[in-house]
Amino acid sequence: MLNSPFRYNPSPEVVRASWRLISDIRSDDFLRSLFKEKKMLGVLVVEEAGHAEEAGHTESVGKTESVGKTEGVDKTEGIGKAEGTVVRRLEDGTMFLAAFSGLAGGRNRIRGFVPPIFDLLEPRGHFKIEEAEISALNRRLENPSLDSCEILRLKNLRKEKSDSLQKWIFSKYIVSDATGTGKSIGEIFADLNLVPPAGTGDCAAPKLLNYAFTHGLKPVSMGEFFYEEGRGPRFEPSCSGKCGPLLRWMLRATPTENPHGFNDATIPEIIWEDEWMMAVSKPAGMLCVPGKDGQKSLLERLPGQVFSVHRLDMDTSGILLVAKCLRAQQQLQKQFENRQVEKTYTAILENRVSLKAGDSGRINLPLIPDINDRPRQIVSQAYGKEAITDYEVLEVFPAGHFDGIWSGGSTTSGTSLVLVRFRPHTGRTHQLRVHSAEGLGCPILGDLLYGASYHHRLCLHAESISIRHPVTEALLNFRLPFSRALFQ
Repeated sequence: MLNSPFRYNPSPEVVRASWRLISDIRSDDFLRSLFKEKKMLGVLVVEEAGHAEEAGHTESVGKTESVGKTEGVDKTEGIGKAEGTVVRRLEDGTMFLAAFSGLAGGRNRIRGFVPPIFDLLEPRGHFKIEEAEISALNRRLENPSLDSCEILRLKNLRKEKSDSLQKWIFSKYIVSDATGTGKSIGEIFADLNLVPPAGTGDCAAPKLLNYAFTHGLKPVSMGEFFYEEGRGPRFEPSCSGKCGPLLRWMLRATPTENPHGFNDATIPEIIWEDEWMMAVSKPAGMLCVPGKDGQKSLLERLPGQVFSVHRLDMDTSGILLVAKCLRAQQQLQKQFENRQVEKTYTAILENRVSLKAGDSGRINLPLIPDINDRPRQIVSQAYGKEAITDYEVLEVFPAGHFDGIWSGGSTTSGTSLVLVRFRPHTGRTHQLRVHSAEGLGCPILGDLLYGASYHHRLCLHAESISIRHPVTEALLNFRLPFSRALFQ
């Protein structure tokens, strides 16, 4: 079963294929020059499907033993001309494909990598012609002698051309699923009442899957990683904005792992409700509110009309409050804004600094979004917003003791694990995740974004919340205690 592109532990074959790809790049001066900047790469381990011969792919598979080293490859004319050379082989015969996101060295076609879904760089193609006209409008707008009416006319014309070109692009990007059915990216997003972001379809994952599905190859396992000269692969899940709706459509006929154990029909458990509000148990992996990737959110799964009061990260489980009318929503949100709500979270952390049971304290590290790597947050004493968290270490689990809580019975770093209770006094994005990784030096298990070992979910749980009823003002206390089963 193919691993989920949105949450996965790279298989040994994917890891070996990634290192092989890195080795191929490093050993070739031409490829090194193209990938000298940090770039997202992807590999897809494949097998020949039953209809490979009809697809005309069998012959090319047999010619791929030395692909990656670019032996005998013409560095100019050969680029992008021999798609049959994109299937690579490991020493044991395992076949895999390689792709890069966006452009590399200004190119979208490089021999040894799968081609783009649609080639926008054709010199005399529609895209280049329209792009040149838009660039000409930009140059005309730089003329200081233009009057306000002419400036407005040119700006409107530029917007009209840009919008039209964007729609044209997404009508030309046709992707396939495992059945051979094709559909444009524009149609896929329109069916979800979404507009595809610029660059949709140019990431490594959709390129890999589309090539496999259109060339008689069966996807086995995949992974995307940041390549940076001098460093090993840093695996990342596929993005939700561009790739979320796209990959879900492309994989609709492909058995794919579901690490969170729910589907579109799942209704979250309501643990308490009256005519004004609900307290709900949110599973890990479920969005709180409708997002940009077409996933069905918690609000959309609940009966009747409900309104958001606060949020939990998609990968966090636990108690979530929702309002059943606007009056209740306003009253509950006001308590959050005024910091009148008490919350606790439990988490499993990698014990990288020898924390002991009973250790406690306060973490006060201001946070700000990392503009170069969203949605990551970073500590900034100069520009960050105040973020305060109290913590208490409840229990320490020696390495190997907590079998089943993490993949394979041990963390990548070989450390012990600790059970920690957090009491946040502020509600910044990723506050507990950054305070764990940066404040304690112990990232939350499964938090790949902040350097933790792999686990099939983020081991963070919203355990309790205390708040005043929005109408009666009675104190309400809700609790979903930690259990090992939550994270297994």
